[in-house]
Amino acid sequence: MARVITNCPKTGAPVPTGHVMNENQFEATTARLAFRCSDCGEVHHFQKGEAWLKEMRGALR
Repeated sequence: MARVITNCPKTGAPVPTGHVMNENQFEATTARLAFRCSDCGEVHHFQKGEAWLKEMRGALR
């Protein structure tokens, strides 16, 4: 599994969205998703084209 990451539109910093997916789930996603930004505190929306996956290393399974 991997974390879904996108850039905060306010600060430009890469931030985790709180969404966790495998590559197949991510590729199949067509929805616009929301999250509360850990960088600026606002709620942002993003689509797959604005995000990427980052593997969760050392995560418990």
